[in-house]
Amino acid sequence: MLTFQLHSPFDCSLTFRLHTLTFLRLHTLTFLRLHTLTFLRLHTLTFLRLHTLTFLRLHTLTFLRLHTLTFLRLHTLTFLQLHTLTFLQLHTLTFLQLHTLTFLQLHTLTFLQLHTLTFQLHTLTFQLLLPVYTI
Repeated sequence: MLTFQLHSPFDCSLTFRLHTLTFLRLHTLTFLRLHTLTFLRLHTLTFLRLHTLTFLRLHTLTFLRLHTLTFLRLHTLTFLQLHTLTFLQLHTLTFLQLHTLTFLQLHTLTFLQLHTLTFQLHTLTFQLLLPVYTI
């Protein structure tokens, strides 16, 4: 603490001025430091929180939209191509096998029956006509 020795009435005024100036400087500096720090901390935090949140929301949304769309397009195309091919191959094969078999069985049967019948008819005709020609 500062002590002043007063010698005249003017010294009192000087002491008062000195104390006032010291008081003002000290309090102004303290006030400025405190408020500047508080202001900076508050605004930096607010700025960071706001911009981080905005950045995260925006980029998360953009990322999700982009990747969902890409995923859906890719997988839909792949799914459709694969299943269309598989479906066509399977059904073409099945259709061909079934119809070929049915066609062959039917025509083989018909062919055999027809020719057997024709053969029997010829045999019968021959048996019927043989006695006529032998006489």
